[in-house]
Amino acid sequence: MIIQRFIIPKYNWKVVVLHNTTIADKDFIIKALKEICDDEEDINKAKSNINSNKPNQGFIYSNFDTKQSIINIGYASSSYEYIDTIIHEANHLQSH
Repeated sequence: MIIQRFIIPKYNWKVVVLHNTTIADKDFIIKALKEICDDEEDINKAKSNINSNKPNQGFIYSNFDTKQSIINIGYASSSYEYIDTIIHEANHLQSH
């Protein structure tokens, strides 16, 4: 797993991106998510996504009150799929 952190200065929005995650990273991912999310339904959706242990999966969670997002980019079956997942989740971040 690679952890990337950055701030979008225009909005003072903090972003953490977890790259190339696997089910072995589940505890770390859920702990990071719980730091900005207290909604059990959203946490359970993330757990389900991770537990599926399928390639080419990702998710984003944003806390609009604290201006923070976590993006999880799971392991990919190819470089094309990896880039596709990044673009897909980045589009969600842009809309948030």
